[in-house]
Parts: sequence; structure tokens; C-alpha cells
Amino acid sequence: MAAFGDPLLLLLISFLVFLVSFTFANVGLGGGTLYVPILLLLFLDEDDIVVPISLMLAVATAISSTWNHWKKGFVHLPIGRSLFGGALVGAILGTTFTLNVLTRFTFKVFFSALLFFLACVMLYDWYRARRVDQDDDTKLTRSRLAVASVATAASGFVSGSAGIGGGVLNVPIITRGLGRRTRTAIGTSSLLIVPTAMFGFLIYLVRHAYGGRGVPAEFSIIPVLFPLALVGAFVGSRWGLNALRTRSVALLFIGVVFLADALVVLDVLVIF
Repeated sequence: MAAFGDPLLLLLISFLVFLVSFTFANVGLGGGTLYVPILLLLFLDEDDIVVPISLMLAVATAISSTWNHWKKGFVHLPIGRSLFGGALVGAILGTTFTLNVLTRFTFKVFFSALLFFLACVMLYDWYRARRVDQDDDTKLTRSRLAVASVATAASGFVSGSAGIGGGVLNVPIITRGLGRRTRTAIGTSSLLIVPTAMFGFLIYLVRHAYGGRGVPAEFSIIPVLFPLALVGAFVGSRWGLNALRTRSVALLFIGVVFLADALVVLDVLVIF
């Protein structure tokens, strides 16, 4: 609750949330890879509170990103419908894993390992990106859609367990597995993040309510940060669609994710 008692700290968190949403909306990610470290280090050291807050910020980021990509024709609704079920199943498993299996310390160990893995996935995907960024309709088959739907359960799992939108897995699945251009993958990934992250948040909310804790008082920070993430993602994705190359933005934030991981690892070492 430190942020509520320290206006400067709350201002810092608000600025960082705006900055993360501004940039992550351009690469199809919800922003949780940085929202969670920000909240853990500056706000509250409880994973079952931080994760659902991060999920709501990912929802805000994804809503604005989806809207702007939709207006440019970069959201593929049939793919979104096909992958939706797998993502929700993964979200249920992920939230259960965090609430029933992980402790405060093991969550940080799990999250730091996951963050490092996802950063490596993003770096590999950036390195292997196609020189010609265009749709390949030969890959958009029923069998590939079925496999992609199962694979998307992994993105739902990391979303529910770690407060990450899941776009770091959605985008490669849609580009490589289903042959969509990068911008379409980003827009469709953002579309998937909205219901997946919202569903994960609701699971946490219900579990808190039935666990006798009611609605955590710390959730009152959501109305403060949600609009900032919404506006930041709207302005950022709108600007990025007109001015930025996705490849350059992705490389920049791969570095930021590695930095965030280093901070979480340092925090784990201090606790240990």
C-alpha cells in the first residue's frame, strides 16, 4: 500500500504504466512482462494481488491496440475465434497454478525464469523474422488452426499464472504457424488478450471473494492506472502504426524485458 501513502511513488508508477502501454501496444503484448516487475518492486510484494492488477492493465493496453489495428484492417477475426478457447483453458490452469501451488518466493523464481524464457523467445523470433512480411494463405488451414488453438493454451497459462497478456507467444503462433503478416498477428494477438486477461482477473476476484478476503483493498489502484494504460496504448499504437517499424520497436523492448528480468532476479537474491 506504499503507493497510496506516497504521491511521488504513485506518480512514478503511473508514468511507468503509461510508458509501458504506449510501447507494448505496438508489438502485440499486454505489457505484463513489465507491469508485474513494476508493481512488485514499487507497489506490493504479493503475487496474488499483483498478477490480477497486471491482467487488468493488459486488458486496457490490448483494448486500445485492438481498436487501432482493427481500423487499419490488421485484426483477423476468424483466427481470433479459433484460438479463443485454447487461451481461456490455459488461463484457468494458470490462475490455479499461481493460487494453489506458488508461494510469494517461488512466484518470483517462477516469474523471473519465465521472463527470461519469453525474452529469449522474442529475441529468437526477432532474429528469424521473415524479410518479406506478407500473408501466406497456404498456412491458414484447418489442421494448422487446430494445432494453433492447442498451442495458444500456453499463452493463456502464462497470462493467468504471471499476469502477462500472452502476446509473446500469440504473435509467433499467428505469424509462423498461420502465415499472417506481423501487423495482423499483433492486432489479432491484442484481440485475444482482452478476453483472456479479463477472464483471468475474474478468476482471481472470485477466488479472493470465496476465500473470505473479499475484494482486496489494493485493487483500488486499478481505476487510477487503467485509464492511463488505455490512453497510453491508444496514443502509442496509433502513432506506431504510422511512424514505427515493428522490428525496431520489438528489439528495443526485448532489451527492456531482459532488464526487468534482471531486477526481479536481484529482488529474489535479496530475499534469499
